[in-house]
Amino acid sequence: MEALLAEDELIKKHKTEYNIKQKEFNDYVYLSISADLYPALNSVKDDSLSSEIYGPFRNKLFIEELRRMFCKVLGTAVCENPNRERGCIQSEIGNCSGPCLERISSEDYTSDINIIRSFLQGDAKGIEAKADRMIKYLSADLKFEEAAEILKLKNFFVKFAERQKFINDFITKNLIIHSEVSFAFEKGVLKKVRKKPITSDIFISQAEEPKDLLKYLDKALVVLFWINKSKSVYKFY
Repeated sequence: MEALLAEDELIKKHKTEYNIKQKEFNDYVYLSISADLYPALNSVKDDSLSSEIYGPFRNKLFIEELRRMFCKVLGTAVCENPNRERGCIQSEIGNCSGPCLERISSEDYTSDINIIRSFLQGDAKGIEAKADRMIKYLSADLKFEEAAEILKLKNFFVKFAERQKFINDFITKNLIIHSEVSFAFEKGVLKKVRKKPITSDIFISQAEEPKDLLKYLDKALVVLFWINKSKSVYKFY
């Protein structure tokens, strides 16, 4: 674990030209939620445009696919830069609620964005409930293929929310990992490594959440990868 985190830090610091891992890191993108009257979901490479950032995601195409999934279940916009005069094909065929043309109130649209916000923080209950309602209506209309497609999306959301919850908890909570060696992270910061088990008593300070958000989002993904690969047991406090 320590070696993996140290390698990740050095690769990002020195930007090693021929390291495959660095090339993958360069492709990392994040999803931002704007503070507009009709909040927009944008793919960004840093946090210069928004303070509300989620990720990391492997590339911009994945975020585009996420927006399409959100559109199918919630009717939120697929576009990053909508045409506020003509709208888009998705709004014309009724897939998108048309926030760029104000066909939906700001309050209702923000409510849908809040469901996405909760999902990106690891809580899929809202989007799962929306999907369940769609499946029920589509099945009642004998649109079984469309219902099956929404069911696949629902299963994806539930599974992917587990990843998002780990990342969110890694930054906002304290973490203990038990394997051959035990590790203690205090809101994303590696605090202690021991060969013997570590207990939650080690967390005695009121640590602040990390300010370099992108760095710790990436670190959370490295730690989650290590946990899954080593099949270690962990618990947040």
